[in-house]
Amino acid sequence: MVRVLSYNIHSGIGNDDTYDLAKIAGVIRRSGADIACLQEVEFNSEPLQVRKWSKVHEDKQPLHLAKATNHGYWCYVGPLSAYMGEESREGEVLVRDRESRAVLGNAILSRYPILDKRTLLFEMEQEEDISDTHIYMDKEEQPRGACAVLVDIDPWGAKGLEDRQRREKTVGCCIIGQPTAAKMVTADNKPGPSQPLWVINTHLSHRVGSEEQRSQARQLLDWIDGIYHAYEGLVRPGFVLCGDMNAPPLLPMTAYSTITGEGRWRDLWHEKGTVCFQATFPSGCCSSALGIRLDHIFAMQGDRAARLNCDEIHILGSPEDAEASDHIAVVADLSVEGRNSARC
Repeated sequence: MVRVLSYNIHSGIGNDDTYDLAKIAGVIRRSGADIACLQEVEFNSEPLQVRKWSKVHEDKQPLHLAKATNHGYWCYVGPLSAYMGEESREGEVLVRDRESRAVLGNAILSRYPILDKRTLLFEMEQEEDISDTHIYMDKEEQPRGACAVLVDIDPWGAKGLEDRQRREKTVGCCIIGQPTAAKMVTADNKPGPSQPLWVINTHLSHRVGSEEQRSQARQLLDWIDGIYHAYEGLVRPGFVLCGDMNAPPLLPMTAYSTITGEGRWRDLWHEKGTVCFQATFPSGCCSSALGIRLDHIFAMQGDRAARLNCDEIHILGSPEDAEASDHIAVVADLSVEGRNSARC
C-alpha cells in the first residue's frame, strides 16, 4: 500500500496570515504520506514576495519541507518566475523575473527513489503578453504546469536495497521554466522497477469553467497519454493524478468534467469517500462539511496501466491541520490490484 497526499500549501501562509512552513510540515508528517503532491510552492533564492498573499522570504520550500518531513526525494517545477512590485490599480501585478530568483510551482515529495521525472508547461490561449516586464495576474493567463515522477513502490524491488541506504540524504530536482522529458534513471545492467507508479501533480487555472481551464486539462491528459504509451518497463505501471483542479465535481464544463468525461480517470473520492466532510476549500469554513471540493486524486484505468484500488480516502480537516493553509489536504491509501497491500 502507498499513501498519497494532495495539498495546496498556499505558499506557507495559514489562515492567520502568517508564514509558517513548520505548520505545513506538521500536516504532511501527521498524514503519514509516502508521496506528497504540493501546489503553490515557492522556491526563492533572494528575499522576495512572489504573490500578493505571500510574504518576503528566501526559502527553497521543496527542500525545506522534504527535510522536515523525512521525504528523501523531491521534484519541483516552477512555471511562474516573478515577484511583487509596487502596488497597482490594475490588480495583482508581478515583475517578471528573468533570473528565477522567486518562483511559484508544484512539488512532489517522495519516500521512494525517483526513477524518472517529466515536466509540462501549459501552452497559453492568449497570443501575446500584455507586457514584457510585468504579468497582470487578473487580466491575462497565469503560467501553470505539471510534474510527474516514476517511483517503485515495492520496497524490495530492483533498486530498493541500495536506495534505502541513501535515504538519509535528501535528493532533489528543480526545473524552472522549461519542460523536460528525462529518461528512466536505471542502470542498463539492472532490471526496472518491480511495481512502478507514475505520480502526476498539477494546479489548473483558477477561472472555473473557462476554456483556459479546460484547455489545460486536455493538454494534461494528452501529456500523460504520451507517458502511458511510451513506457517500456516490463511491469505495467499505475498512474495517479493529484492536484488543485480549481473545479468542483458537480459543475459542468470544467477541468473536472474534462478529466472524468471519457471514463479513463476514476475519482477515488467517489469510491471510498464520504458524502459529507469532503470540502477542501476554503479551510476557514467553520466545518469541512461546508465549502467545495477542488483538490482531487484520480487513478487511471487502461490496458497498459496497473489498476489502483483505493482502500481509503479522507481529508485532513482537524483544526490543527486546517489552519495551516487556505486549502485542506486530501490523502488516499492505494494498492495495486493483485499485489500484497501491506504498507511499504
